[in-house]
Amino acid sequence: MTSQEKGSLLRYALLRNDPEPADVGITEEDMEPTRAAFGAHAKSLHDSGVLVSVGILQPAGHRPR
Repeated sequence: MTSQEKGSLLRYALLRNDPEPADVGITEEDMEPTRAAFGAHAKSLHDSGVLVSVGILQPAGHRPR
């Protein structure tokens, strides 16, 4: 890919603001099918070359372990 082609790519960001599952009574077990589906979808997008990266924002004041 040339620098001209790279500069003409469209870039998008998808931001979601979801409550923490535990805060709304959803267990980790309940979340597993959703996580698996999202993971499969992200893999499909990545494999097709349309997904560059995925990141999860952390709450303000969060300190990495």
